[in-house]
Amino acid sequence: MTRQYRTWTHVQNRNWPDAPFMGRYVHLVVEREKPFEAARPNAALDEYRKAYPQGRYLADVQLLRAGVAVDAGDYPLALRLLCSALADENHKELHMDAALALAQCFELLHDPEPRLALAKAIAADPAAWDRFTAFTHSASCGQRLRVYENWVSSLKK
Repeated sequence: MTRQYRTWTHVQNRNWPDAPFMGRYVHLVVEREKPFEAARPNAALDEYRKAYPQGRYLADVQLLRAGVAVDAGDYPLALRLLCSALADENHKELHMDAALALAQCFELLHDPEPRLALAKAIAADPAAWDRFTAFTHSASCGQRLRVYENWVSSLKK
């Protein structure tokens, strides 16, 4: 159910002149097959957790829940779950999906509508701030977010 709504996030490599600068540039592509509604995917994830409280795929479920949270605009939850997935050494197979979802979340700073809520959530979460600054200094589309670093930092309490 959740994958029907979120489908997949992947990267595409771009080269000049399609890239904003010379050299390799990584561009995030997010595809959605249906309009997003958080209630149905969250209900499906809740059902799984209820049926299998010690289930083998709980880490996968948390990653799917993080994606739902990103799409629903619950950035504190999304950042907490995504950073937790990236820190989980027992589930390294999920790290690429978690990293792509986190990058997609950070890229939402380019959108004026969620910008303030997302920036506050990044500023309030030390793990998210560390991941954000690493992303903005990477050889990727994250470099475009570097202009927001001082502003997001100023929102820290």
